[in-house]
Amino acid sequence: MCIFAVRVFLGILLLCAWCQCLECPFGCECFAITRTVKCVSKDLYTVPQSIPGYARTVIITGNNIQRIGPESFTELENVTNIILSNNRISEMASHSFSALINLRFLDLSGNHLALIHPEALSIPGSPLQELNLSCALFNFTALTDLTTALRWVAFSILSNFFRI
Repeated sequence: MCIFAVRVFLGILLLCAWCQCLECPFGCECFAITRTVKCVSKDLYTVPQSIPGYARTVIITGNNIQRIGPESFTELENVTNIILSNNRISEMASHSFSALINLRFLDLSGNHLALIHPEALSIPGSPLQELNLSCALFNFTALTDLTTALRWVAFSILSNFFRI
């Protein structure tokens, strides 16, 4: 009886792992146990839309993604870490990360950011704790845009903090 129960348990475990693999975007690797999705050097031009809802860490590096917008990350409220390094990103549109209500760490290093909308980093509740932009700003205009975006985020935090 005990051996049967173990076999049933292992069968269910394998079935769950197989089902979760079906959710993984084409060309990416998904690890349900660590809640991680990796899309590394897959020649992607957009952020994959079928990232599993269980994902907490999303690693999309070494691709050809040139624009990040609000449509890039939807229904991913569990994500806390996103690594978007070395993707040739040149534009971040308004509310690019607003659906990521638990985002704590964002790595945009090694990109070519030239246009950053003032509300690009606007996330409800402002949970972002670390932002890596090393070797990511393409020109002085990007630096000015980033300053404006960070002021916008700071204003949002303060207005929430002082709300009576």
